[in-house]
This record gives sequence, structure tokens and C-alpha cells, in this order.
Amino acid sequence: MDVAFVVDKTSSVGVTDFLLLKGFLLQLIDALHIGPGATHTGIITFNKKPKVLSTFANHALYSNDAVHQFVAKIPVVLGDRTFIDRALMAAANQLFTEEGGDRPKYPNVLIILTDGRTNHDSKPFSEIIPLLKAKNVHIVAVGIGAYEDFEGQLEEIAGRMFTMQATLMSCRICLMKFWLKLAVLMVDFLAGASGLTAA
Repeated sequence: MDVAFVVDKTSSVGVTDFLLLKGFLLQLIDALHIGPGATHTGIITFNKKPKVLSTFANHALYSNDAVHQFVAKIPVVLGDRTFIDRALMAAANQLFTEEGGDRPKYPNVLIILTDGRTNHDSKPFSEIIPLLKAKNVHIVAVGIGAYEDFEGQLEEIAGRMFTMQATLMSCRICLMKFWLKLAVLMVDFLAGASGLTAA
């Protein structure tokens, strides 16, 4: 797979929940099979502006240990104003491209971790999500902290089935649910690649 992690680094998330977010992300990275001929990762953090920390083309991050250490070193410095739209656009324009290292024969997955509170000046998701869908990007949204008031935004991004919550007390359960949902994505991708359709 080519997996993009899009990570909310805004003050609305808060330090405690950002540390939870990092912990969940590190568990997920450790469970992946990362390697030159296996999973590649790209990492974007965002607040007012997105910051592409690494693309799929970064050969230095073609191992689990390298990606784990890289993510572990992301500082807990949170900015203001949340623009999820800009982060998604950065993923579409800088990660899921030939220059960004995207591999046509591998499934594309984008995992966004956020409290869902995008700024009211953000572009409508209905204008951005189709750009990712056109590149066959499967999206999973993980809500962090008290995101319930903005859950509708996450469902607009990823759909109800692929929206989930990570809490301090349920990180392992959350990870299990994540893998179940990712498995569904993989089955869907493989069925499409082989010309099969669901009954």
C-alpha cells in the first residue's frame, strides 16, 4: 500500500489528545509491513497550513523502525486554525502523484487523524474529496478526543463506515476496529482490480 498519514496539529486537539494521536499512529506504523517492495508511507501535519514531512518517495523511510523514529520525533507544538481542506489538497497534489512516489499498482489509503473542527473558511469537502477519489484513494477518518460535535465532517470526508474514534481508554480496541475497516478497503480494491463486483 501507499499510505498517507494526515495529522492534525492544532490547539483545538490539545496536548493530551495529540499525544494519544501519536501513540495510536505509532502502534499503527508498527503493525504495518513497511519496506521497499511493501508499504510506503507519506506524512502531512497541518493547522492553518499543511506541512509535507515526507512523501512516498523518501527512501530513508522504507522500514518500520525508520518511520517509527521519524513520527516519534514530531514535536508537540500545536498551531491555530484548522484547515482540513488544505491538508487533503496537499495529499492529492504532493503525495498521490508520480513525483510524490505514488505507485499505480498499489492500493492508495489516506488516514486522517483529527478532532474534525475545520475552519469555517475551508473549501467544501465536496470539492476536494472527488480529487482524491479520482486517484483511487481510500480514506479513513480517525476522530481524536471530543470530536462528536463535528462527527458529520469526518463522515463527509470518509463516509460513516470508515469514521472511527480513538480515546485514551480504547486505543487497542480502536486499532482492531481500524484493521477491520482497512481489510474491507483491501477486499474492495482487490475485487475491483480483478474485475469482480460484490454480490
